[in-house]
Amino acid sequence: MNEEENIDEMYSIFTSIVNELRSLGKIYSPHERIRKILKCLPSTWRPMVTAITQAKDLNTLALEDPIGTLRAHEVLLQEDKPMKKGKMSALKASQATQDNLNEASSQMKENKEIEERIVLEEA
Repeated sequence: MNEEENIDEMYSIFTSIVNELRSLGKIYSPHERIRKILKCLPSTWRPMVTAITQAKDLNTLALEDPIGTLRAHEVLLQEDKPMKKGKMSALKASQATQDNLNEASSQMKENKEIEERIVLEEA
């Protein structure tokens, strides 16, 4: 798993690989798949991997259980990450943009006045 991947992306790729291997005749038990998933996680996940391996019997554990636990932990990790301070150019307006808005507004007013004059002349 790459640092920028999330659990769902990693699990999707993992499932594809396991399914392709199954079609080639290599079958992994749920226990082996759980071990491989826990082994492929980045080092930032090591405390969680340790907690899962210590608290649960991996031989009897269903594959969905550690995946659910990892997803829940991922939510906590996302909450702890500081927000990236990037450019917020979408929120900045230049003077040219403001001038364009003013011009468009003036144009709309002129068009409305012309329409009103036409309606009055027709009546």
